[in-house]
This record gives sequence, structure tokens and C-alpha cells, in this order.
Amino acid sequence: MPWLLLSFALAAPRPVGAIIPLETFYNHDLFVEDLSKKQIYYRMQSWLPFALPAGMAPDLRADPDAVLLPQQGVVNIPVQAAGQTLYLLTAGYGDLGARDIAADAVLYYSGGQRQQVKWLVGEQAWPAWAGATGRSADPVPLGVNAGGDLLTASLLTVPLSWPGVAVERMELRGRPGNLRLALLAAAISPEAPIPVQEIPAAGPEGYAFAIPVDAELPMPEAARVRGPVLVPIRAAGGRLTGRLWGVNLVGEGALPPPELAEAEARAIAGAGFNLVRLHHIDDDGFLPAPDRGEPGRPLADPGWLDRLDRFVAELGKAGVYVLLEGLTRRSFRPAEGVLFPDGVPVGNKLVVQFRPEWQAAEERWLRALYDRVNPYTGRRYSEDPAVALIELNNENSLLVAWHTGSIERLPPMHRRALDDLWNAWLLQKYGKDGALSAAWAAKSRGGLLPGESLDLASVSREPFLRSRSELFPVQRAADLVTFYSDLERAHQRRLLALFRDMGFTAPSICNTSFGLPPADALLSDCDVTDLHLYWDPPAESLAFQNTSLIRAPGRLLERLAWCQEGRPCTISELNHGFPNRYAQEAPLLWAALAQRQQIDAVIWFAWSHSRYDRAPDGPGGALDLAGRFNVWAQLPAAAALYRADDPAPPARRHVRWWSADGLLRDLSEPAGLWLDPQVSPASLLDTVLRTSFAPAPPPLPKAPIPAPPGPFSWETDPGVFRVATPQVHALLGATAGQQTPLLQSAVPQNVALSLTALQGDLSDPQEALLTVVGRSWRDGTVWSRGPGALALGQGAALLERLTGSVSFRWPRRPEVWTLRTDGTRWERVKVQGRGGWWTVRLEGVESPWMRVW
Repeated sequence: MPWLLLSFALAAPRPVGAIIPLETFYNHDLFVEDLSKKQIYYRMQSWLPFALPAGMAPDLRADPDAVLLPQQGVVNIPVQAAGQTLYLLTAGYGDLGARDIAADAVLYYSGGQRQQVKWLVGEQAWPAWAGATGRSADPVPLGVNAGGDLLTASLLTVPLSWPGVAVERMELRGRPGNLRLALLAAAISPEAPIPVQEIPAAGPEGYAFAIPVDAELPMPEAARVRGPVLVPIRAAGGRLTGRLWGVNLVGEGALPPPELAEAEARAIAGAGFNLVRLHHIDDDGFLPAPDRGEPGRPLADPGWLDRLDRFVAELGKAGVYVLLEGLTRRSFRPAEGVLFPDGVPVGNKLVVQFRPEWQAAEERWLRALYDRVNPYTGRRYSEDPAVALIELNNENSLLVAWHTGSIERLPPMHRRALDDLWNAWLLQKYGKDGALSAAWAAKSRGGLLPGESLDLASVSREPFLRSRSELFPVQRAADLVTFYSDLERAHQRRLLALFRDMGFTAPSICNTSFGLPPADALLSDCDVTDLHLYWDPPAESLAFQNTSLIRAPGRLLERLAWCQEGRPCTISELNHGFPNRYAQEAPLLWAALAQRQQIDAVIWFAWSHSRYDRAPDGPGGALDLAGRFNVWAQLPAAAALYRADDPAPPARRHVRWWSADGLLRDLSEPAGLWLDPQVSPASLLDTVLRTSFAPAPPPLPKAPIPAPPGPFSWETDPGVFRVATPQVHALLGATAGQQTPLLQSAVPQNVALSLTALQGDLSDPQEALLTVVGRSWRDGTVWSRGPGALALGQGAALLERLTGSVSFRWPRRPEVWTLRTDGTRWERVKVQGRGGWWTVRLEGVESPWMRVW
């Protein structure tokens, strides 16, 4: 049964009997930590609309005060009201990983009764946890701060145990480590709690057009994948020697059984992908042997290892490269020589960066996987030209974990080991308490705190990055940055040396870029910078807004500037979540942006999270491409657009430079690689954006270079993106009344419309593919009263039935046919035209493809 979010059904405004006045001391827009110095803890950058019961709707912009719950002690709030239900509007910067952001409350009644109230912001702000604990909470996204953190409010419903008896006061008590939870408003209602209700959403009128993953797509010449001869990929001149259009395969989907390996490899190539990233193959139940570590037993399960070998060989035969990963989901056991494996985060991340016995276990595992001959190719993995890239770490950074507070959620024995390393590092640098205390001198909390001493190894680590807590002197935080950096860099250099010792020469990726400057500076040890970019993923974000990236890109696209100057750049995870109603924008939009920003590999997430299924009736999850027919229909055009040469590459570059001193000096500022305010969507079309951590800043041009006219244009209002390359002309978004030199739209729905040359280019076309597609929908999708999708539905996914017309320029009277999923002709389409322009009406057209001769 799919999980459902519990949401208040506010069908009509309901009165709230008594607003509880809050004696507020903190401004929740700023979250001022030190009122005397006006030090900013958080500042909102953008707000999102939300609704509350009538009478309980504070104007958060005009009156943004809040009670910040303490780490110690209590806050007493007088109430003096009776009713049936207490509503608490709490807010915190939290997600699934922030379940320790908690609070307790005690209600004191006039009759001497007491009622306990407990809640976790993570449980309320994350639907699955809210349902699992039986709490009735309505998560409301309020806005985003400068660091990109989502401020989420939770409307907590508390049935009063003694209805009609006045509540005299409410006592709030925070939890240790709680720095991010605030109470925005409170009220008592005379009515019973508002019932929870599921709200089915109405989809557009649709038609069935199930595209098998092995469909014979009409593939343009520029996008065809040919095997079996592959040329090794290398990094040269800041780029990769081949352009890679790829897809992630996850878990069992990345390890098909022998009878399906060839079929899956051919299907991937047939869809236009020439690279796969084998993801989560080290999860329990796959490659790790169940009895690993026992005497005489292998680390890798022989059956699953055979699947890996066979599939890599079949991918190479089909002309598809692979990206090999280090640890992603691997769990270790005491029998493998590691200490205290229980309670370590998924993938055994963080601990492997500082515990030697874990590092030894990691090295043994990677050698068991990759330091050998593949029996199906006759080559060592290190000598296989199909291995395009090696990834040392996936989303595994001590500095980022410090930034989010995740390090403090490690089991105590690992935190103690980290404390010992920290004190040893300080002892080596400063030698004595006096020197350390002098270096950390400051007016507030300077020097060593009571009980801290290098002799006792008792100097504590700051739990959060300075931009989060503002509690420690700059030099103390800077030392901790350097300490974590040393550990992280030593680990990734150890892994890089391991792969080189095994003979690998493929370009290396150290880690995922998080946009945190001190962490991203470490990525320079490897050949390639890598990004993860997601838009509106309902399964992984509280911020699912069902919005258009073209209309409201926000700051997501500025993350493209996290690519580093002088190095190839890849996007190893990219997706627009299903069922976002604008996801049809994604394939061609990102193909264009990646080409303009000189991204060397675009790897979609993901083909599927389960075993190979040639004919899915819809997506198996919010991030699966298989079964998302509006995306699948565009793969030919998108692959051709991305893999063709850019007809007018940008001549301008904007490089954000960070000095070594700046990485430590700027810790008190929001820690993101944000660009200058003038960077806009248009900048992504005419300027290559990069970040640099080089010893010296890049030279500035003597005079501004005028932006060359490009083949792309972007208007956020009305929300349209245009493409006009020799191979592809396209209109994305609100296309009605829009045109390129070869394409015109009179389609009222939000669509992706493209004309792609199947041979040669569009200057002298022989045949072309005309693709028109809108939303993809699945019956049974359930929504909340708020913005989020709650259940993804079941049964066949449908394509939106489109209306209006499409016109295209063609040098002669064209013959137009709709195509079946096997690429064969289906029905002839009537065309009308004059002056070289020909028009096709979409009423009655039930295929996303039309072939033009």
C-alpha cells in the first residue's frame, strides 16, 4: 500500500476560539542568536504561500516574531483558555535526517491536571514519519533561506485531555542540541480536531501510449549508440574526450540476471544512452556476500559478481560506457574487522573517513570488486575501455555532515574516536594549552572553555558549522574546518591511490559537489567535478511545489556554477520528479543547458529502481524514467541535442574565485557558492559559469566580451524556452503563440514540442521527427490540501490529450505519419500549408511522434 501524507482538510474556515499571546523574543525571519550584537542566524530569501485555520494566521512577513525553544531550561507561556483542541504552529529547518530536533510540552490545567505533549519536527515535516507515529500534523513549507534550507512549519493538533477545563499555562522544553525549532503561533479551539482527509486529484484527459524501454525509437543519426568498439575516455584541456548522455541503474536494475543482461544493455543503447552509472550495487542482498568476513568466505557473492561481469561486458558490446562507484550502500560487519558497525549511516559514510580498520575493509572490498579480470571480456576492469569514470565517494563528506549537524548523530563510540583525533591534531599544531587558548582568543567564548585541556584530550568539537551556530571564535571554527578537511582529503587520496594501484587510468570523481566551499575545495584532487541536481522530487523533498523550472528557476540553476574551472564537469544525478506537471520540460531543457555550460556527462536518475522490465505501465517511483512516457518520448530529440556539437559555444566565462584564506574567513557567512546577483537564467545561455580554488585568481578580461547570438532563448514570463540548432528546433513550456525559425505553436497546454533531423540537419531536411508531448499522468494519484503529491497512483500511465496545432517549415509538401512504439507508421496525418509553412492539428493524434518526409 503506498504511503499517504496526513493533512488537514480545511474545506472551509473554522473559528479558533482563543489565540494564545506569545511573549516573543526572537525574530524567526532572522533567528537572531545574539540580540546584543545583532548576529544573524538565518535570513529568509523567499517565501511560500500557506493557509491556516481562520483566526490563527499570523502575518509572518509583517510580524515575524517567534519563541525559540531553548537547549536547556523551559519557556512558560500563559494560556487561560478552555476548549477541545490545541493547535501549535512550530517551525524548523529540518528533514528526515533531523529527527533529533525535538521538544516537549506540559499543559497545566486549572483543576491541577497535567498533559504531556511531545513532538519531533522531523516526524511532522516528513510524511512517512507523521503517519507511522499516528501524529496528525500538516507540514507547511514556508520559505528558503540563503543557504538553501527549507523552513518548514508543522501545524500540530493536540486533543485536550480535559475539554472545557481551562489551560492555565503551557511549559515548553527544548532538547539538547536543538538550535532550529521555534514556536510561531498557538491557539485553543472550542471544536474537536479537524478530521484528516485524502484528496484525489483530477488528471488531464489522457490516452494510453505505453512505450517499452526497448522500443525502436526513431533515433537521429547524432544520437545513435554504436558498439562494440569503445574509445577510452580521458580528461584533457578541461573537458572529457567524449560526450556522455547517461542514466543511473539502481540495485537489481544494475545487476540483471544472465537471461536479461543483453536485452537491458541493448535497450539502454536503443534509447540513446551511451553511459550507465551502476548505483547501489553494494547494498545487502546484492554484491556483498551474506557470510562475508567468515573464514574462507569471499567478500562478494559469486552469483551477483557474475551478473556484474556479464552486464558490463554486454554494455560494452552495445557501445555503452560505465561509471564505477566506491561505497554507496555497503554495510560492514564485525567479522570484517571493523568496530561498532551498528547505527552508522547508510553506506557506512563518515566513519570510513577516519577509522583505519574501516578504511582497510573498504580497500579489501574495492579490490574484490574491481582488481580482477572480467571473464566475459578477458580484460582487467582497469584495462576495459568501457570504464569511462571512477567515483571514489558518493555524497560522503565530513565537512558537509558538520554543516548539517549529522556528525553528532553518529554512535557515541565513533564520536569519541573523532574527539581523540581532534585533540591529537590540536596537540600537534599548538603543543600546549596556552598557545591554543591564545589562538582562540575572542570576546565571547574565547580560549579554552571550562574543563577543556589538551593534556586531558577534552577539547570539544563545535557541533555545527559557524554559519549555523555563531557560537565559537572564528579561529576555533577555522581549525575544525582544517581538521575535517585533512581527514577527508587523506581518505580520498588514499582511494585515488588504490584505484591507480589497480591500474585504472579513467578520469576520477572525488565526491559529489555540495556547494559548500571548504568541501568543494577538496574535489580538486580528482579529474572531474560532479553535481547532483533535482527539481521538485516529491519522494525526497518537502518542497514539492508542482512548479515549472522554466518559469521559476530559483537558485537551483546557479548550482551549475559549482563546476570547477579547468576540470571536466558531470551531472551524475539529474531528474524532475514525477508527477510534476511540467516534467516534460526536462529532457530538452537540460540537454540545452548542459551543452551551453559545457557539461561533459549528463546522467539521469534513474532508469529504474527494480529489475529490468521491458514494458512498464507507469513509473515505479517518483524518480524512475521507465514508464514516464512523456520523458521517454523525448529521448531521441534530447540525446541528439546534447551530443551534437554546440553551433555557437559561449565566449564568456564567469569564475567565482575562493582563496585559501577566504575559505576560512567567510565561515561566518552563509556557506554557499552563490554567484553575483546579476546571474540569471539568461546567464546560463551566454556565459560558462565556474568556481575556482586555484592559488591565484583567474585573469579578468581586459574588456567585456559581447555575448554571441546563441541558438537558445529563455523567458521566465510567460515561461518559454526556445531551441534552434542545426539538428533540433524546439519550444518548451507555455508555447502558444511562440516560434523558432522552423517551428510554431498554437497549443494551449504546457508542452514540449520539437522538430529533429533524423539524418543530416534541418537546413536541407530529408526526414525529421516531430514530437509533441504534455503531461504524463497516472490514475489514483492522491494530493494533500497543500502542494505535495502523496501517492503516485497505480495502473497505466497516460499521456495528456493535446489540442491546437503545430506548424513547421519544410521545403516541399511533407508526408506526415504518426508512429507506433516500434517506430513503424501508424496513421497518416493531414497537413495544410502555404509559403513553406505546414500545419498539423493535434485533435485525434494519439502518438507523441510524427515522422516527416
